[in-house]
Amino acid sequence: MRSCRAGGIALVLVAAATGLAGVVLRAQDGPKPYPIYTADHLAGTMETLGPNFAAAVRALEAGDYPAAKERLARAREQLATTITFWRQRERDDGIGFVRTAVRAMDDLDAAMSVDDVDAEVASAFAADVQATCNACHAVYREPDPEGGFRLKAEALEP
Repeated sequence: MRSCRAGGIALVLVAAATGLAGVVLRAQDGPKPYPIYTADHLAGTMETLGPNFAAAVRALEAGDYPAAKERLARAREQLATTITFWRQRERDDGIGFVRTAVRAMDDLDAAMSVDDVDAEVASAFAADVQATCNACHAVYREPDPEGGFRLKAEALEP
């Protein structure tokens, strides 16, 4: 009986040591590199971000703050991921545009998170977001001859 118990304990110890060794080996691999975020990723994000933010503004104007907050949260999440694109290209102005717009989105969310929402204040934050987006678009976006918009070539250069 003792040998069965000892054998079981030994088996548990071997399994634990094997698991621990795997964790140590994975930790030695080092941090994962920042994910690649291509121009296609940015374009796809912008194509869904724009309608989400527009829907948030429409809901804000209608006084439907829960719906506005929901759409704003999605737009903010989408916008925040785009910072990777600008970091990879070392575009400090692009990084600044993203950070400024995200802060304004946070301010807008906070303005709609009170019991008595001041629609004028909330609308001003929404206008700040839109102004920041427009400023970025003026620098990095151009009309596409086939319709819609595309990134300017300088946005793609590191």
